[in-house]
Amino acid sequence: MVSDGVVKIFTHFKARFAWTWAPEESLAKRDLLLLLKGPLQDRLWKDMAERFLSQHLSHLDNRYREILVVPIPAKAPGQRDHAMLWAESLADLTGGSLFPALISNSPTGEQKQRDREARRAVHFGVEKSLRKELLQRLKSPQTQLVVADDVVTSGSTATAAWMALGRPKSCEIWALAYRTTLRNGGKI
Repeated sequence: MVSDGVVKIFTHFKARFAWTWAPEESLAKRDLLLLLKGPLQDRLWKDMAERFLSQHLSHLDNRYREILVVPIPAKAPGQRDHAMLWAESLADLTGGSLFPALISNSPTGEQKQRDREARRAVHFGVEKSLRKELLQRLKSPQTQLVVADDVVTSGSTATAAWMALGRPKSCEIWALAYRTTLRNGGKI
């Protein structure tokens, strides 16, 4: 079953997705995600962000004057990876601010190779030079914080980001896809 415009409620925040994705059920979506992870796909990411926003942007009411888009950090510091491309597209199309404040404090290695328990080891921090500005901007009730990631599977990465950002009340995860199975075939 594939749904468009999916909203999933995690314990402390809402996550919005363009679609759900079970790789074994949708080769087309798998191929699209693999294509997006290739080199120089800026325009395709923007197209996907336009689709996502057409499904979800109406939920933001007029009280939010600022959308603060925080990408999940890349594996290598300073790398412009898929989460950054997604975040840049979302910030650009919403008129929001790109705010790459998160840094990884996690063990190295591919997240996608880990089982559900190992995924809980993900930890992030906030870049020291941005901490004060982040706290100041989050004080405003007119700020909607958005954590941007390309694919959410178990929610561990999103939860780690939310915790590192100080557990803000006005936080949503915006992702292209919600993957419903782990690589080892286990259900989420």
